[in-house]
Amino acid sequence: MANTTPHIVRLDGWVSPAPIFSPSFKHTYTSHDRTPSDTTTISSRLATADIAITTRVPITTATLSQCPRLKLIAVFAIGIDMIDLAACKEHGVQVCNVPAASNEAVAEHAIALFFALRRNVCLIRSVYTNGKGGCAKSERRADGEE
Repeated sequence: MANTTPHIVRLDGWVSPAPIFSPSFKHTYTSHDRTPSDTTTISSRLATADIAITTRVPITTATLSQCPRLKLIAVFAIGIDMIDLAACKEHGVQVCNVPAASNEAVAEHAIALFFALRRNVCLIRSVYTNGKGGCAKSERRADGEE
């Protein structure tokens, strides 16, 4: 009798840890911290996978042709440009992503940029790295005034 337990494979766990999840169905799970971008390695890691989870590892026609069990590619990010969508359609593989994956990080970055501008962080760094900082009196104040 054929094995019907879905096998989930995470290809690039180092990018961001997968959330702790516990699907309500019986499954097996394999996680790889890093997967080189060569078709041979990717195909061998996905050979028995029903579901692939990736962030940056490319999935091409060549890979899909060697992974007959693959039914779903879950991209743990916004972009899906490294997935050959036409090949996925041809092989009957569904692709999904996380459209809001970086909303919090983008908001945090915007706030950090605001404070960097408000406090002249780039100017202060430039003054100190050009030898005009330290204990000697700076030509500019921290608020950017001369």
